[in-house]
Amino acid sequence: KGIAVAGALTIQIAIGPEGTVLAVTLGRTTLSATAVTECIAQRVRRMLFPKPEGGAMAMATVSLVVAR
Repeated sequence: KGIAVAGALTIQIAIGPEGTVLAVTLGRTTLSATAVTECIAQRVRRMLFPKPEGGAMAMATVSLVVAR
């Protein structure tokens, strides 16, 4: 708390056949606080997505902008 954070972050997410997150890869970032990027990655790892069509693994790339 109390840290001024602003910037952008790209995350690649591997989604398994059941919709669970198999892997999170942090891409480019302009955020200087590594604790913030790690916190975001931990949150994404706990997410549950809809099952991909065809029962296969899916990949998603997400760009986030953080402003505070």
